Amino acid sequence: MVSTTRGTLSRAAAEKAEGKKPVTEEGSGSRKSGSAVMKSKDYAEIFDQMSFVGTRYPDLTAMAELGISQDCHYLFEEMQLARLMMNPLPAYKKETIEFLSTLRVNFYEPDEIVPEDGRETEPGTPQAELQAFWAMIGVGEYMSSTAKSTHIRNPVLRYVHKALAHTIYARRDVTGVTEKELFFLNEGMKKVIHTLPDGTEMVGDRSGNSVATYLLKSFLSYREYALSLNKVHKASSGQLSCGGLITPILMNCGITLEKPVDPQAINIQYLRKSTYLRGQPISGRHNYQFAYRQFNFGLASFFLPNQPLTYITVGENIDFEPPIDTILEQGQEEEEYDYPGAADVEESSGDEENLMDYKTGEFHFKNHEIKGRKSAAKTALESINTDITIFYMILLYNYYVFKRFLQDSLPLEVVFLYLWDLKSL
Repeated sequence: MVSTTRGTLSRAAAEKAEGKKPVTEEGSGSRKSGSAVMKSKDYAEIFDQMSFVGTRYPDLTAMAELGISQDCHYLFEEMQLARLMMNPLPAYKKETIEFLSTLRVNFYEPDEIVPEDGRETEPGTPQAELQAFWAMIGVGEYMSSTAKSTHIRNPVLRYVHKALAHTIYARRDVTGVTEKELFFLNEGMKKVIHTLPDGTEMVGDRSGNSVATYLLKSFLSYREYALSLNKVHKASSGQLSCGGLITPILMNCGITLEKPVDPQAINIQYLRKSTYLRGQPISGRHNYQFAYRQFNFGLASFFLPNQPLTYITVGENIDFEPPIDTILEQGQEEEEYDYPGAADVEESSGDEENLMDYKTGEFHFKNHEIKGRKSAAKTALESINTDITIFYMILLYNYYVFKRFLQDSLPLEVVFLYLWDLKSL
């Protein structure tokens, strides 16, 4: 281990920093698990025991009914996830399992066929910024073990969090807010909030990475998920719900797809089940529940749509502390909600209860500063629109590898390249 100002770095990370090796994400052919060696077929067997469900996507009708559609679209665009979020696709169990159980990713610099330096694959948002951002939108100090979706007060940000937890970080239990999801919310808001309430400057991710990097790392993390379940003999309690995100890769590679599992939606019915909304609409307005500061962060209710009070371009709305009369107009008595901790009650995920939460490894956020010449990858990324489309185009570049894998059961290696000229694809 190598000591740093933030603690320690792994030997692999240290060697990368010293220019000895590229960044290669774990999850290729095999891995040791205790005394056994895990191979692709072993992971596939574990995945096959899990329940397989369609990916749950944002719902256009629900967002429009709640008056949050415009703001949600803005955040998806800023996070470079708009096409992924607004293109619901069916999932395919067999192909998804084959993809996840064999995926290997090498993160190379664009001008290096044989890389010397590798590239940074972790987010570069300062931890202090994330903490200050959470203090603005949530309740208390951020800790991944205790932060809940119900703590996010603004209905736009809370809906977008649900979208992240059901897609790029798809899992069964979506009640918590992981650091990865907080990172993306921060990215979406960095052009709206220039200075956080405590004086922290909001600059966002300094790593220069494409969003595709984080999506690939999310795919790779499913092996850790499979291993954690298998070690406690609970593979059947697991769930795979990321298949819809893999479908575009399969389609672009010309793979024949059969037995689709339809996508699901973060619709009004689901939001009522997940406690985002309560009861039936009244005169076309929905009863939104949130942690209200004047009730000591107990749960209060607020009618949606109410765009003047939910627009995220207005600073007070981000903090989301609507006037008390907008709360009491619903016939509520303040004392009904005036007790601490109500917002800490576990929010129903809207899905079947899970016996073991899906917990992938958390990102370790650290300050990231580029010294000397600007990296080729960063220069390239500044000159192009780093949309998630790049991810699918690059995988298409290696389509023949994937075809061979599916047809001949050969190992799949996806080499992720940041290219100077996308026309070369």
